[in-house]
Amino acid sequence: MKRSFRLITSLLVIIGLSAFTALAGAQTVADLIPSGKTYNRAQVVSWLDGNRFLIARWDGTLTIFRCPSSTEFGPILTQALMLPSGLPVEMVYPFSRTTFITSNNDRSLAVWRSNNSKYHLSYLKRYNSRCGTANSASILASDGKQWLVTGHSEGYINIWRKEGPNLQLHRTISVRSDNPIPSPLKLWNIRSIVPWKNGTIITGSEDGDICIISVPHGIILKRMRYNPTAQRGINSMSICKDYLALANCSVGTDDKNFWLYKLETNQILMLDSLNLINDSNLKQVFNFSVQLASFGNDIYYFASTQEGLLWMGKIINNKLTPLKKIKIAGDGGGALAFKPQLSMLSVTAFDIELFRLALKP
Repeated sequence: MKRSFRLITSLLVIIGLSAFTALAGAQTVADLIPSGKTYNRAQVVSWLDGNRFLIARWDGTLTIFRCPSSTEFGPILTQALMLPSGLPVEMVYPFSRTTFITSNNDRSLAVWRSNNSKYHLSYLKRYNSRCGTANSASILASDGKQWLVTGHSEGYINIWRKEGPNLQLHRTISVRSDNPIPSPLKLWNIRSIVPWKNGTIITGSEDGDICIISVPHGIILKRMRYNPTAQRGINSMSICKDYLALANCSVGTDDKNFWLYKLETNQILMLDSLNLINDSNLKQVFNFSVQLASFGNDIYYFASTQEGLLWMGKIINNKLTPLKKIKIAGDGGGALAFKPQLSMLSVTAFDIELFRLALKP
C-alpha cells in the first residue's frame, strides 16, 4: 500500500510540475523582435594598383584585397577600414599611386594614404553641404594641371585642383536638369563621371541627363536625355575609345537598361540598346554597373543586373552583341571594375570574384 501511495504521489507531483511548467511557459514565451539590420552589399569596386582592389559597401566598410597567387584559393584580404562618418560608402577613386579618396558625408571627402603598404585616414576635405554626398569622381589633365571632379547627390559637381597630395576647391556648378525624368523618386545623384578628350568630362545623373563639361571652366558644352522616353535615371557609365556605355533601370517590356553611344566633338550619338533580362515577367530590371574593356582589336562589355547576373558581350559593327551570362548572386546587382593591364574583372555583390578576360583555347 505504501509503495502504491508513493507511486501515485510521485505521478501527481510530476503531473503537477508539468502543468505548472506548461502554464509558466505559456506565460513567458519568447520571440525574436527585429532590432536592426546591416546591409553589406558592395556599392563600389575600384582597382588601387596593379595587384590590389578596394571594395566599398553600404555598411561603411572599405576592404582591400590583392590578387591570389597560383596556390591561393581566391582574392586575399589585406586591410579593412571604415568611414569616419560610419555612413555607407558611395564613391571610391584612386587619387595617386599612394592615395585614394572616398565619400564621407554630405559635406566632406575622406582622403586615405598608404604607409608601408597600409592605408590610413589622412584628412577630410570639406565642401558646401548643399552639394550632398559624393557619388562619383574622375581625374583629368587640363590647362597644364591635374583636376579632380566629384559628382554629388544634389546634382552638383565640385572641380578640385590637385596640388601635390592636396586638393584645392576651384569651382562648384549645378548640372541639374530643368526637365528631369518622370520618376516616382526625384533624384539628382550624379552616379558616374568619365574623362574624355580636350579637358572634358561626361556626367550621368539620376535626373536622366548626360552632360559634356569643360574642365576647369565648368561650362556645360552638351546636354541630352540618354533616352527620350526614360523613366529611371542613370546608374553607371563606362568609356572606351570613343564608345560610351550606360546602365539604367528598364521599366516595362519596351524599355532598355543598357545603352551604347559614340562620342564626337561635343556630340553624343546613340548607336544601340538592349534590355538585359532573364525573366521577361519582371516589371522592371535594374542594371547596376557597366564596364567596357579593350582586348586585342575588340571592345567587350560587362554589365551586372538585379537578377544576380553578370552579362558579357562584344561591340560588333556598333551593335551590342551578347555572348554569355554568369550567375554571381542570388539576386541584386554587383559592382564591377576592369583592370586593363591585367585583363581582369573584379565582380562583387556579396561574394568577391575575379574573372580574367582571355581568348578561348
